[in-house]
Amino acid sequence: MAWDPALQSELLFGGSNLSSPVAADGSPDLNDTWVFANGSWSELFPTVSPPPTDMASMAYDPQLGAMVMFGGQIPGVQGIVPVNTTWAFSGTTWTNVSTVVGPSPRISASMAAAPGGAGLILFGGMQNYPYQEVFENDTWSFANMSWANITGQVGPSPPARMLAGFTDDPSVGGDLLFGGWGDLGGTVTFNDTWMYNSSGWANISTNAEPEPEGGAALAYLSETHSALLFGGGNPASGVDYNQTWSYSGGKWARLSPTSSPPGTFTGTLADDPSSNYAVLLLGQHTTGAPASEQTWQYQDGDWSIAGSNASSPAYGGGSMAYDPLANELVYVPNAGTGFASGSTATWLLKDGNWTRSNSTIDKSTLLAYDAKDGYVLGYETNSSSDSTWEFSNGSWSKLQTTTSPPPDESGALAYDAGSGYVLYVDTGNGATTTWAWSDGNWTVLNLTSEPSLGGAPSINSMTYDYADGYMVLVHAINFTCGSRASCLDTWTYGRGGVDRH
Repeated sequence: MAWDPALQSELLFGGSNLSSPVAADGSPDLNDTWVFANGSWSELFPTVSPPPTDMASMAYDPQLGAMVMFGGQIPGVQGIVPVNTTWAFSGTTWTNVSTVVGPSPRISASMAAAPGGAGLILFGGMQNYPYQEVFENDTWSFANMSWANITGQVGPSPPARMLAGFTDDPSVGGDLLFGGWGDLGGTVTFNDTWMYNSSGWANISTNAEPEPEGGAALAYLSETHSALLFGGGNPASGVDYNQTWSYSGGKWARLSPTSSPPGTFTGTLADDPSSNYAVLLLGQHTTGAPASEQTWQYQDGDWSIAGSNASSPAYGGGSMAYDPLANELVYVPNAGTGFASGSTATWLLKDGNWTRSNSTIDKSTLLAYDAKDGYVLGYETNSSSDSTWEFSNGSWSKLQTTTSPPPDESGALAYDAGSGYVLYVDTGNGATTTWAWSDGNWTVLNLTSEPSLGGAPSINSMTYDYADGYMVLVHAINFTCGSRASCLDTWTYGRGGVDRH
């Protein structure tokens, strides 16, 4: 991600969706183009785009007047392979820039505008051919649509590395480089600081530096006339940092914002001079935890989650309920494939804007607003849990129950205004059972008849029909039903019993 002066917005391309493979070959790499402006994301749809690409380098070339992307890795016949292609984005179009020479194929190289705006500077990265990990410390310039190897002209260079933070810092008249990984195991992790200017490279490290780390997000802020660094990870210790540092006057200083994003590495940070704040899109975790999709803003010395995420990258499935007390929709996305369990964020829609709660819950959770008790009820349905939760005041709290329905990934949950219960229809184990939530506990209703839905995995939806005064259950898909007609069952409850329609 980088600031595009022509678009007056941040520009983001590709990356990796580690929660769910999306490419045709099953890889998680993306090739979508997004802009972030006025607190929200919007997707662009250029007629030509690079292939799905992860770990590429991107920076705005003021001389060319276009965003430039180099390298990265793409899906190939033999798996993920590095590339050395150069692309330029201007307006709404991506163009493949053909060059006679250029850096070797690599990932996670560092690239920034050259001092004074004379093109771009690229340093380091890693060639990650299968069974061959070669870390680079060469320096290249990109100007007038051509690459030139200037390694021999810039003096002693930083040691070979990938995932180093790199930004053009006009306040010091050069490009600032910090940290990086010298191997993938964490035995070589840097926390040195280097400056590149017209005289070449110079080690300007001080005694007070951020932690040894790679994948830290680094950008120059026009509002403060200093460089801002956030996060980074150390694979040896499995630590993802959430520290915020500023570089100014030749020194690093650790900042103490009131709020901070969660620790992450491979996040991307860019200045938004039109709004006087920096935009941070969080990245992966060295611990292997799911990647984050949060967007944060840094302004006036503090972090906050971006106020509007109405156009954030979409999810498939999930559960949603309206909370009239908070006047907001509560959404738990099914952020992955199938019905597998796993923690995911809770999103809130209010006044037309999406915001993300810091409180997480399993992505299999079904939601319903409990009007009798005045909160959103969440029930986990994955095969390893049968937990009941309350969402109020922006966070989840686990409720203690003496009994619970069995885990059922095909269940349905809704509030029955006629009885004042939240009803849960359990369709597992070859039979259907209706449960009621009331006074902090689950009980079986022991109906004289139940919907005949079969025991196969299915997708069911349920709601209360206020006009007619009964519950409606739609049995949408039964994966072993054999024919489309037998998949479409509608059942009602509340007018003297259970009826099929």
